[in-house]
Amino acid sequence: MAAVPVLFSKIGPAVPEAFIEDRRKLMGGRGDFRALMQAGSLVADQLRAHLQLLEAQLADGRAFLLGDAFSLADAAAYHPVWFLLSVPPARAALDEFASVSAWAERLRGMGHGRRSECAPEQALAIAREARPATAPSKDALDPSGLAPGARVRVTPDDYGFDPVEGELVASDVHEVALRREAPEVGEVVVHFPRAGFRVTPA
Repeated sequence: MAAVPVLFSKIGPAVPEAFIEDRRKLMGGRGDFRALMQAGSLVADQLRAHLQLLEAQLADGRAFLLGDAFSLADAAAYHPVWFLLSVPPARAALDEFASVSAWAERLRGMGHGRRSECAPEQALAIAREARPATAPSKDALDPSGLAPGARVRVTPDDYGFDPVEGELVASDVHEVALRREAPEVGEVVVHFPRAGFRVTPA
């Protein structure tokens, strides 16, 4: 929430009105995206403080935030830095943080794994022909008491409040899986993390 205003304060005049409207809807009325764009100068000091904490952690020469191996900590911290580096006017925010810049280069150098191109129509056809493999399972300690077969709604609790409804297939302390059907893909099971999402009866 510090990187986004700083970046958009640099490119504000070039941002299309349609994009601003899309972000306003994504935020679910929790704020004015245009005001967030104008807050860059107000939160630049917060961004700098966050970056300095990363710099201090990396200052001993470690390759990654927790040591010699890449971890979830790196993934969690990298995406705002990548966001800043992806827009030239915002890159200057990292100029004083040599260790963070070098760390970001190491992460960028990891690449994106093995991938192959697939036309959208082909991907949809693969989904239609596949059958979900998720086995039903119940979390006996689930505070909400939900069990497989229940109709539930899953909604993010930070932004992008579009709910997804379906039949609960499986749940545990970290995830919930819903069975859904759509003409484009047939029957699918969609997995959501528990943290950051609300699961309620549909």
